[in-house]
Amino acid sequence: ISNLQCDGIHPKHTIVNRKLIQEAEYYQLDVRAWTVDNLRKAWKLTKLGIDGLITNDPKRTIFYLKGKLQKIQEKRRYRQKKVNSLI
Repeated sequence: ISNLQCDGIHPKHTIVNRKLIQEAEYYQLDVRAWTVDNLRKAWKLTKLGIDGLITNDPKRTIFYLKGKLQKIQEKRRYRQKKVNSLI
């Protein structure tokens, strides 16, 4: 891989897993999966740590992923308020 002289790889989403992402990180390569049209798969890949994805419906995918991230942020804020109230 070090001989490729590139800054990223674009594997089909079906072969992306934690090991592939770790190896890419080792070689300082971005991972951008293609073609991810299933929203749950897009979320799973996002949680794994991909740098980007290619989809046929970017607006729908962005809307879905932003919603998931917003829910996580709201949960974190709620937990932090609980902790602060105990202090």
